[in-house]
Amino acid sequence: MLTIVDIAEPATPEQLSALKELLDKYLIGDLETMAGLEKDSGGLGYPMLQTILGGMEFIGMLISDKKDGLAFEAFWNELAGDLPIYEGARKAFRAIRNSSAHFYLVHTGVSVTKDGVNHLTQTEEGFLSIDLVCFYRDFLTTYGRLMSDLLGDPRRALGYSRVSRELTKSQEIKRFAATLNTANPRLGVHHGPSGTPDPGKPSPGSATSVPSVTNSAAFVTQADLGHGHL
Repeated sequence: MLTIVDIAEPATPEQLSALKELLDKYLIGDLETMAGLEKDSGGLGYPMLQTILGGMEFIGMLISDKKDGLAFEAFWNELAGDLPIYEGARKAFRAIRNSSAHFYLVHTGVSVTKDGVNHLTQTEEGFLSIDLVCFYRDFLTTYGRLMSDLLGDPRRALGYSRVSRELTKSQEIKRFAATLNTANPRLGVHHGPSGTPDPGKPSPGSATSVPSVTNSAAFVTQADLGHGHL
């Protein structure tokens, strides 16, 4: 479970509330949408798996101040504490996480479904069965508990500063964006350097719109970072 250590500038309750609001809106909101989509193919199964695993790493970083695989392990420890069946699945999911992150598909011998049953069981063919609806529910249980703990005692957010830094490493993005022409609001398209139209930006609130860097780091202030700009 979470332990408390002394950190120089712990996150404030307001900062953590803003972060949870962001995660609930996009991470949990996206997972809810994907969980409800029922199709034999094209049903966002692999993106849903990647989103759960990415969410685990993010929360693991927040509670442990570690990165990458160590952050993932930090969350997995909490998940296995809540639901001991996941302790035995630890090594298998390390491999699945690596394959999903780098190759999109998962290893052979893994069956990914969204039926809400038979999670972490063996199929008739001898495959490992991962049911994403069940996996999401289990993730949500641990996510909800951890965020409640952090809101109750912000000192437990050991990796808040690291999360803030990771989400505001945007200098290369800003430099690239500065080379681009602005969108023509009347035409709804970009015009590239050659003058030919490029695909336009999604309109606010459209199905394809995503939070900008500024929005995704809205829970961080310049004062929190100590330097730079969002």
